[in-house]
Amino acid sequence: MVMALLHAGCVQAAYDEARALPVTSSSSTAQESTAGWVPGGTAGGPVETVTGAGSTTEVASSSSATTDELATAPAVLAVVFSPEPITAAGMIAVEVTAEHAAGVAMQLDDAAPIELSPAPMGKFVGEISVETGLANGMHAATFVPRSDDSVGEPMTGHYTIALPSPGSEALWDAPPDFGKGQIAAIEVLDEAEVIAFGTLQVNGAPRCFLHRRDLHGQYSDDDFALVDADTNCAAIDLVIGEDASIWMLMAVIENGETRWRLMRTTWGAAPVVARTGLAGEVALALAYGGGEKVVACGTGPSPGMSRDARIWGLGESQAFDYAPNGKANEFAETVRDCKYTDRLVMVGEANGFHDEEVFQLPARDRMFVLETELETKDGAWHVAELGPGTNTQSRATALVIDAVGRYVIGVSTCMDLCQPAGELRIYEPGGKLVELTPLPADVMPPREIAWSPAGYMVMASVRRVGDDYTEFLVQAFYPGEFDPAWSYDKATAAALYQASALAITSGMVIAGGRDGDGYPAIAYLYP
Repeated sequence: MVMALLHAGCVQAAYDEARALPVTSSSSTAQESTAGWVPGGTAGGPVETVTGAGSTTEVASSSSATTDELATAPAVLAVVFSPEPITAAGMIAVEVTAEHAAGVAMQLDDAAPIELSPAPMGKFVGEISVETGLANGMHAATFVPRSDDSVGEPMTGHYTIALPSPGSEALWDAPPDFGKGQIAAIEVLDEAEVIAFGTLQVNGAPRCFLHRRDLHGQYSDDDFALVDADTNCAAIDLVIGEDASIWMLMAVIENGETRWRLMRTTWGAAPVVARTGLAGEVALALAYGGGEKVVACGTGPSPGMSRDARIWGLGESQAFDYAPNGKANEFAETVRDCKYTDRLVMVGEANGFHDEEVFQLPARDRMFVLETELETKDGAWHVAELGPGTNTQSRATALVIDAVGRYVIGVSTCMDLCQPAGELRIYEPGGKLVELTPLPADVMPPREIAWSPAGYMVMASVRRVGDDYTEFLVQAFYPGEFDPAWSYDKATAAALYQASALAITSGMVIAGGRDGDGYPAIAYLYP
């Protein structure tokens, strides 16, 4: 599937409407053509010829119209797709030569027509965004020319997508160079550098590290750094700022106490401490909203035995208490992940006695979505009910925002005797559940999820192999489909592998975690 990427910011709506191959046009606005035509031409219409690499389609008219009408009618003379075929994710340039035309509309499969941009010498140009090998094969593009007062005959050309098989491996690397440990988070800097943040054992003590690679997986001796060589540290999360700043969330042990810490750096500079938490506070995720808007999300002590959801910014903090029916401090909330849209969205679980339960039953976890407008300090809680099936408990494990602003959430569900089962859920803003994808019984709940411009969600986890071993697992799912669009699993020995971090850039899915020998592992996968 190929998602539309329009320069004007107009995205071809929904990946779940059709497996269309939308267009990126260099025009300022994507418009629907006024032409009414049958894709592929009509009887008595154009005859197409497709020739060689950089495919050109030319038209010879067989219309019965008068000579004068033919002389002034808008017509497509030729179309060139480049490259043809396309063999790596990216853009196909489209160039149309037309005569007597004020505009040309292009339609791909069942997507809405897009106006191409006028260029000199009777040319019209646009682009087709190719994001996944799931679209491999020959595809049709239909072009309709128009003048100010008439519409010409449609002409259909073909282009070929021949990307590597989706989910296939471009790189697997678990270098022993730096010591044993694992990758906790991955981000891509300026679409050029892959930054991994993780934890290593250095002389028997845990230390946080940053590791940089290029988009081919290569690195030099200068691409590794310990964040603080003198402090016991466990890596938690990582975000990249607009100014190439690297924000790191970690847990540190100082004076016998574990505290969360937010640090900031740019590559090659000494990290500086932005904020450190208090004893009893636990931060588990970072969210970046542009500029200096960085918050750590987690939980902190509240009155009684409860714990409240919390966020900590660079200069302030805020607490949120799930209190149905006004019963404050009766639930203990844990925030597992958070992301910015036009608001801050947090996910996790609330533990306590929920509405349909009585106090004789055990306190249970229920996953929640918490939306907040930081300026107004308002918070809207959406807490899951029983289910699916006979499950009594649920927990959110990871969050990402999809192309249309919905919340894609990794979920763990179970009964009171908890044997976790994994799910992927999609919620609309406002908390309405719209999609639920159960994972197979041998797949553990998602450790991380990401959204691909190819129109699918990607999750990192582990697959159980028997009772004692696991595989490093990455899978892609289209919303509403139970079977994965593609799957990658890795285990070269009977051991414990784990995928726990994800980043997506055009043409590559990058996953990190740990290999079976206990070294930080990274995989580059074709989308």
